Amino acid sequence: MIDIYQYWIREYGIDGFRIDTAGHVNTQFWSQFVPAMQKHASEHGRPEFFMFGEVVNSILNKRSYITKGGLPAVLDFDFKQAVVDYVAGSGSAKEFAGQFLDTDDYFIDHDTSPYRLPTFLGNHDDGRF
Repeated sequence: MIDIYQYWIREYGIDGFRIDTAGHVNTQFWSQFVPAMQKHASEHGRPEFFMFGEVVNSILNKRSYITKGGLPAVLDFDFKQAVVDYVAGSGSAKEFAGQFLDTDDYFIDHDTSPYRLPTFLGNHDDGRF
């Protein structure tokens, strides 16, 4: 898999990956895959290469794909759900604001940040909001 993805970077100039179903692959794989992609991309003129995975699960499980697996980011499903709940009327502004206070700290350490989590309001799995 590493060779295949490196080929795409090298031959087609890809500058980032959205990795579908990343949460169904163990973190040990990502801890090898991510550094190999980042090194290869940098060697081929893409030092800002960005990857993020789709991990639909608890906050702590999502966090482990960043801290143990080394993924730079995961899709922000919690933000998406907070927006949908608030706008659709099933959630309050206080609950919406709490989403930032309650979950962002899980993604803050020496090399991670909640600001790197890609936000979205719908996708091919959930439908469009």
